[in-house]
Amino acid sequence: MGSTLGAGIGPLMGYRGLMIDALESVRLLTADGNLVTASQSQNSELFWALRGAGSNFGIVTSASVKVYDITNNGQAMVAQMVFPASANSSYWRVLQSFDDYLPSRLALTNLAYYDRDTNQSLIALNAIYFGPQEEGEAYLKPFEELRPINTTMQMGPQNLLFPPVLGSCTPNQHINIYSAALMRTDPKTLDSVYHDFLGFWQRYSGYQGRLLIQRFSNDAVVQVADNETAYPWRNAISHVSIEGYMTDTSIYGVVDEFQQSLRDRLAEASGYDKLATYSNYARGTEDPTAWYSQWKLPKLSALKKEWDPKELFSYNKPVPIYR
Repeated sequence: MGSTLGAGIGPLMGYRGLMIDALESVRLLTADGNLVTASQSQNSELFWALRGAGSNFGIVTSASVKVYDITNNGQAMVAQMVFPASANSSYWRVLQSFDDYLPSRLALTNLAYYDRDTNQSLIALNAIYFGPQEEGEAYLKPFEELRPINTTMQMGPQNLLFPPVLGSCTPNQHINIYSAALMRTDPKTLDSVYHDFLGFWQRYSGYQGRLLIQRFSNDAVVQVADNETAYPWRNAISHVSIEGYMTDTSIYGVVDEFQQSLRDRLAEASGYDKLATYSNYARGTEDPTAWYSQWKLPKLSALKKEWDPKELFSYNKPVPIYR
């Protein structure tokens, strides 16, 4: 439920919408100890705020959620492609070609990283298509034309798409993450960010950082009016994370400075006037307008003052109270 209250993005959101769009009502334990119902017909303003800034208003004890029929009989095509560093510029241009149209059932996860076992930088594509394999393969032709060094494509059950452990839980490992929402793909900026990653990977052997771009369709997301919920970034086409993993804490400071500078450059090229970031991915040190936008924050602040005046629920991405 926690991920839902932030908005709930995912690879099928272009077809089904955000998780908050399936939320019909919640039972909420509020700061004054009362148990209330929030829905379109009861405490509707609170319900608006919960869908995008939900961690600020109480504890959800139960919820009613719209359930959809499983897509494509529970089957999906999964494609994995790996590209050499020399494909860098071309790869971002192909990714940009999907800015105007990405099929609602296609999700592209892009990962730039350094393989320390083979001492080479790589770009990996994980594509999921919730439909027939032949349709999915046709959509991925532009990536295949870049001649990946490794490709696999197969159909499989949707419940096995995501392994329980994604490789980031190494003992004694420290994690540093910055993120930004993007309205557009800027190949020139991504090219320069990747170039800077190359130098940093080679300079700091204890750094295992990566650039992660989730390009999911937002077709169904933008069908819901922006003023329907507190979530402000329905027009984002992708979410980028600069992720740093290290066991050597002596480099944490330089890693932090490096990754923040990359995030700032990506935000400048994002299409937004200022930094925008999905609150569930946010670091927590950003200005609240980055999480909730400058146009939705005043209403959220007024509701925070009404429902949580003592700011008991202000641990995670707190909505400030304007006094």
